[in-house]
Formats: sequence, structure tokens, C-alpha cells
Amino acid sequence: MSARMAVSVLVMLLLCGVTVVLARRFRDVPPARVLVNLLFPFSQICIVAFLLFYSLKYDLPDWMFAIVAVVGALCGPADLALFKALREAEERDASRERVRLLEEQVRSQEAYLDRLFADMGEARRVREAIAVELEAVDELLGKREAEGVSQGLMRVVGIMDATRKSFCSHRVVDALVSMKVDVCKDAGIETEVDVRLSDDVPFSSVELCAVFSNLFDNAIDACQKVPEERRFITLRARLDAGHLVVRMENGCVASTGGKKRPLRQRAGLAEHGWGLDILETMARRYEGSFQAQQRDGVFSTTVILRAGAVEGDGCKTQR
Repeated sequence: MSARMAVSVLVMLLLCGVTVVLARRFRDVPPARVLVNLLFPFSQICIVAFLLFYSLKYDLPDWMFAIVAVVGALCGPADLALFKALREAEERDASRERVRLLEEQVRSQEAYLDRLFADMGEARRVREAIAVELEAVDELLGKREAEGVSQGLMRVVGIMDATRKSFCSHRVVDALVSMKVDVCKDAGIETEVDVRLSDDVPFSSVELCAVFSNLFDNAIDACQKVPEERRFITLRARLDAGHLVVRMENGCVASTGGKKRPLRQRAGLAEHGWGLDILETMARRYEGSFQAQQRDGVFSTTVILRAGAVEGDGCKTQR
């Protein structure tokens, strides 16, 4: 084996080894994304192999072969440095997203405290109003005025029905959903919420905020692109057999043809907000599933997360 052939083999082995190392680093990402990321080093392998082959076949000058070999060898370390920088950039983006979610959780908890104080004041007012009405009813009973008693009791029922509505027992989720529903009202979006989560649900408040916040943000953004009469958001969530099941439907711009269209590819997700990409990542992390589809101007999203799938996150609720 000539020296040129040996150098060529070493350069190709180096590039292939770097590609294998990069592939192992992307074990936790979707296969489609792995292929896209590896397309760059694979194209380098093809180009360098082509240049080395013709350098050997046509016996090009040593200086030309040396340039091809050196540049080819440098591609390996350069690829490692490049993808390391890309991974660090993604981690910074993930950290910023986590900080945003933590800030939203803090806002939700502050909103919960505000609501708590407001509810305490409202409860005192309601008790006082009910006491006044019941005293009046007691007097009417003494006077045997049945119609007045009936009207007084109806007023008491009306006062009790006028108290603030709570969406679920989980304090942080309740506060977050309340905030988002208020945003929907300001944007002219009709909402229907059925969330059945207790305060001891086995998911951290950060993860719950990530799910509900991204779903609402994506749905609100989609609704704002359609006429007001088509703006609606329906949210349903429950804990079933150790799985958190969250389903949301919202109005959106109708797709061409009006047929049911699943959105599983990254390009499809990008059309409906980066929040869905985050939810897809969470579903994989929690050994669950993520489905998003669009049909007849309605966008449907279903997220299923398995409790206890991530050690340390499913054992205790952070408040």
C-alpha cells in the first residue's frame, strides 16, 4: 500500500469515526432530525472521498494531494466543534424556555395569591350579604309571607352562585388557566375548560405550566388569525391510570382541501408554533405520546405523559 493510499484511508476513517460519534450524541432526538444533522458530515465524506479518489487515480501533484488530505482531516475536528456549539446553543434556548416557564409559574402563583386574598374578601362580603338576607327571611317567616320568603331564598342562591369559579383543584394550574382564560376573553375567544387535576398530581408545577402554557399560547395565536366568530378554545385534562391526558381544540386557518391532516413532521409543527415542538419533546421524555392534527378549521392537540417516567419529576409536586 502506497503512502498516499494509507493517508487516504486514515482520513476517511477519521471522518467516518467523527460521524459515528455525532450519531451517538443524537440518540435522544427524532430519527428525522438525526438524518438532517448527519447530512452535513456525510456530504463531507462524499466530497473528500471523491477528491482523494481522483488524486490517486490521476496521480495529482503532492501539494494538491496534501491540501485535500489536510482539509479532509480538519473536517473531523471542525464538525465536532460545530455540533458542540450547536448543542450548547440548543441548551441555552432550552434554559431560556425553562426560565420563561418558571417566570410564568411565579406569575401564576402570584395570581393565585391575589385570587386567594380577593376570594377571602369576597367570602366575607358573601357571608355578610347572606346573613342580611337570612335575617330578612326569618322576619318574613314570622309574618308568614311565603312569597317574600321564596324571593329571599332565591336571592341567597343568587349570591352563592355569583362567587368566583375555580377551574381545578391544582392551585398553580388553576391560576395559570384563569390567566389564559382572561387573555382569551380580551381577544374575543370563547373558552370551554374541563380540567380535573388535584393538588397532589404526580407532576411538577413547572412541567404542568409547560404543557398548559404552550397549549394555550399556540391556540390563542392560531385563533387570532381567524374571524372572531370562529375563535374558540376547548381544553380537557385529567389523570387517568397514571397518565396525564390533555386535549385541546381551537379554531385555526383552514387547510387546503379541508381534509384531516396529521402534523407530525417538524415543518408542520413550525406552522403552529414552537410550543408544539416543546410538547413533542416532553411527550418523548415522559414515555407518552403527542398528536396534532388539523381538519376543517379546527386544530386538535393531544398530549399524554406517564407519571413517574422521569426520575425526580413525577414523585412530588413542586409548589
